[in-house]
Order: sequence, then structure tokens, then C-alpha cells
Amino acid sequence: MQRTAFSECGVTTYSSISGSYDANSNTFTITASQPSNQNNCDPHSFVVATSITETVVISGASCSQASVQYSAVVPGFPPANGSSSWQAKTPHFVISMSDYIPVDHVLGPSPCFFNGTIPTNNQLLYLVDAYRGTYRTTQSILSIPDARYDYGFYANTGATRNYGGGSPANGIFANLSSYLVSGDIYTGLYGGADEDNVQYDCHLWNNKGHADTGNMQNYSVSFPTATSTSVLLSGSAGNPLEPPGADISWAMLVNVDDTNKSSPTAYVVYSHTCYPAFNVKVNGTVIYDSQNIGYPQSNMTAYIGPCLGGLGRIVNGQTSPVVVPQQ
Repeated sequence: MQRTAFSECGVTTYSSISGSYDANSNTFTITASQPSNQNNCDPHSFVVATSITETVVISGASCSQASVQYSAVVPGFPPANGSSSWQAKTPHFVISMSDYIPVDHVLGPSPCFFNGTIPTNNQLLYLVDAYRGTYRTTQSILSIPDARYDYGFYANTGATRNYGGGSPANGIFANLSSYLVSGDIYTGLYGGADEDNVQYDCHLWNNKGHADTGNMQNYSVSFPTATSTSVLLSGSAGNPLEPPGADISWAMLVNVDDTNKSSPTAYVVYSHTCYPAFNVKVNGTVIYDSQNIGYPQSNMTAYIGPCLGGLGRIVNGQTSPVVVPQQ
């Protein structure tokens, strides 16, 4: 143990150390004695403490928070008591994957049926993600390479909403006029020219859904070295308002290395369907976006169907390392 009592004496090293741990209170008690410079530093007629006892409580997800109660014995003086606390900074990395459709709306594969018939000119449109900051699916996890620890895995799907005849209400080349008024994105109240709040009528807004996340719970975390983490985010999901069998799927192996604490780097080995667009971030920094390599190549139904229809149209590759910030 090393301590500095006052600057003129420099650092005092205690050569005899003993300690214990109390599992009930999650505290460590450390006692140190035999200081290295007890009697050779005395500018103010003081001597350094002959012994110090510290009780340390450690908490936090990566043992990063600590508080200490201490007692120091100085010959000729009453015991000196006090406390201190600190928070260590261990590099944390939030690793996330999202996929999104980069236009306002797309034409779905199915017509709308109203009272058992198909109304004239009534192919369903789907409200999607451009200009809204939304996603079709997302996964994320926080990893701490230096502590070999991870937590907080999250998986979800975005809101699915389709529209029938009369949409887009502001003209055939317009965007859908839709915005959340209150509540959550899945069951809340929407406003806008394309929202009439009448379900299953094949006119303007028609139906809503929330895709199942059962096939999105797949992830693994490893720590190849003392300063790196390797995170695999994978899964699949489908449109809850269409027949099954046309799923988005992905496997993103994200590798982060913080050997250089001032400039951690990350790269991803990616594999995913050729639709929609896919995005991978580390601490908010984009390390992969499929649009940068030309995918998706189209947002037309004729392209989307083969991409999601199990025809083997998979995009594979690996990015170059990118410098990412710490958290």
C-alpha cells in the first residue's frame, strides 16, 4: 500500500499488509503498517501514520464505484478518521445493430381484402423508416472488455402500419402523412391525413402490428484478449401483417479492441439479407451501413421478394477498423 500524508514526505510505502472480505456487506478491510519513511521526514514536527486501516465498499456494474472509511494511527495524536470515494473509468462499449427501410413507404406484396373482396386499386402500402429515425429490428448490448463483463442485451422490432385506398392522401407521389399523437408507437393514437383510425376498412390507415422477437434473442460475447471483445448479434424477423416466410435475417460479428485507450477500434464481419438496409454502431459511431456498399439495390416489390424469400441472396463481408469513442 502507498499513501501520501503531505507533499514534503513524498509517498509512504507500507510493507506489512493484511486484509479480509465480508461477503454479507460486500466490504474489504485492509490494514497496513511498517511505513518506509516514518521518522526521516519531519518538516512540521509530524511523523507519518504508523498504521492505516481502510474499509472499502465496491459497487457498480464493473466494480467501478468505491467508497472508503479510513482510520490512521499517528504517534502522540488521536486517531485520524475520514472517508473518500471515487469512480474508476473502465472503457464501456455499447454495440448495436438495426435494420431499416430507407424510404417513406413501400408497396406490400398483398392486396387488401374488405368483406371478402379486393377493392379496386387497393394494394397495401407500408409506412417505413426514412425521415422518422425508426427501424424494423434492433439489438444492442454493453460490453466491457477490460472487466470481461457484458450486460443489458436488448432486442425489439419497430411498429408495422399499412394503408389502403386513398393513401398517400396528399397525392400519389407524396409521403404518407402520419405522426404519433400520444401513447407508444405500437398502440398509440396517430394523426395526419393518412390516419383515419378505422381499422380493417382498406381505406387510408388499415392495420397495425408488432413483429415477434422470438428469433432475435441470439447473441454471444467473448473476450479474445484482456483488452478486446467479440460480440455476435444475430436473428430474424418477419412482417406481422403478411404471411410468414419472408424474413429479414442477419449475423453481425462485432470486434472491439481498446489496447490503445485513447483510440479504441472496431470492425464488423457481416452477413445479412439483401433487404432492407443494415446499420452497426459502437458507442454511437457507425462502423457499417449497407447503403454505403449499395444495399438495398431497390425498394420495389420485385426486388424485396427474392431478397426475403429464402433464395440465398445474402450480403457478406468485413469492414476495416474504425476508431470509436469510449463511454
